[in-house]
Amino acid sequence: IIIMLDLEGRISHVNPYFERLTGWRLDEVRGKDWFETFLPARDRERIRALFSSAAQDLPTRGNVNPIMTRSGEEREIEWHDQVVRDEQGAIAAVLAIGQDVTERRYAEDALRASEVRLREAQRIAKVGNWELNLVSGKLTWSDEIFRIFEIDQGTFSATYEAFLNAVHPEDRDAVNAAYSGSLVTREPYEIAHRLRMADGRIKYVQERCESAFDVEGKPLKSIGTVQDITERKLAQEVLKQLNTELEQRVRERTAKLELANQELETFT
Repeated sequence: IIIMLDLEGRISHVNPYFERLTGWRLDEVRGKDWFETFLPARDRERIRALFSSAAQDLPTRGNVNPIMTRSGEEREIEWHDQVVRDEQGAIAAVLAIGQDVTERRYAEDALRASEVRLREAQRIAKVGNWELNLVSGKLTWSDEIFRIFEIDQGTFSATYEAFLNAVHPEDRDAVNAAYSGSLVTREPYEIAHRLRMADGRIKYVQERCESAFDVEGKPLKSIGTVQDITERKLAQEVLKQLNTELEQRVRERTAKLELANQELETFT
């Protein structure tokens, strides 16, 4: 889009692409106030302020705002403005060059919404995802893993070694062996292990991981998930304890019955 505006913000020229995009011809919009004609009311004050800056030779770069087409549709436009000077060097007009980024903005909005849904789903399921770049060594965690591990994102050094330090000391060798072995066999792995929190509490997690390799078999990256299974594990332990107690009571009752039967046989 190319638009020429005088210093009052009135339209003096538009290019053919603008006409096709908006449905308005140049002869229909020449002399009209740009802000009142094409901008939604909610944006007019902000964009007028930007235009005033541009008209004082303080050009704007990358501002995005909607414009309205003849049909009433709003299109998102990214603008770059610059002044036009007359023969004496005085500022005579503002040239606005715009790119229609509507589809890009829709895609960005959809991506953000998808990311929000993913984070919420991970929070509910207590499942986080991670990726380890084996070329750079950079480890990336989702928000849910930070919550599971109870680690501040601002203090985490984001390396494999830092991850191992968060694992319960008695489980580190097993976790490291499972991961290292998967890089050798090129097979995914799954392992359950403990985490020890800063206050001494124990958590249980289930990890799954698989890695990608180049054509020569060199590992490039590993991706995986971590699920907090603490509640399930504790429930299993409680159930196991209850079963043990029940079995003990059954054994004791059976022994008493056998003893009673022996005494009855002796008496008779």
